[in-house]
Amino acid sequence: MADRIRVDVLAPAEQWIQAIEQLSQLVTKTVTTAVKATNRIYGACEVCVVLSDDKELCLLNKEHRGINSPTNVLSFPSDPIPDYEEESYKIGGRPLVLGDIVIAYETMLRESEEMSKSLADHLAHILIHGVLHLCKFDHNKDDEAKIMEGMEISILRELGVTNPYSSIPYTDNSVDES
Repeated sequence: MADRIRVDVLAPAEQWIQAIEQLSQLVTKTVTTAVKATNRIYGACEVCVVLSDDKELCLLNKEHRGINSPTNVLSFPSDPIPDYEEESYKIGGRPLVLGDIVIAYETMLRESEEMSKSLADHLAHILIHGVLHLCKFDHNKDDEAKIMEGMEISILRELGVTNPYSSIPYTDNSVDES
């Protein structure tokens, strides 16, 4: 398991700082919890979170995905994650750099209002989503999507955040046959 996780938080879009109290602490706790929950990172690692705006995400989305519109989050992996636990997860004597997560303020605010969720809770969810992508999780296939969604719900539960996929928080889907 990751023993030391460095989270750098940059907020070039000042709206973030005004919108969420203790923003840096929220980001750091969320990213740290998500990285540990993946059980894919051993040793020290680093993640950079950039809290930006729709303009920057539109430019990045167009450049990297060919889509000329903003999106809520983009993840940019850096160092490759080794496939074996036994391998050192330090690259050249330095911590593994998982990568960057960039998030758009306006899109996130609109989405949180549409879902009647707090911006802080929505940010936690999207940060977890971004971390999972950095840690080689994806949702291109139904089975992958179910795994990723389950992990997101579990990590959010650990952070005390309501299940974003249900209006009923953390329902137990097991059947009681008594």
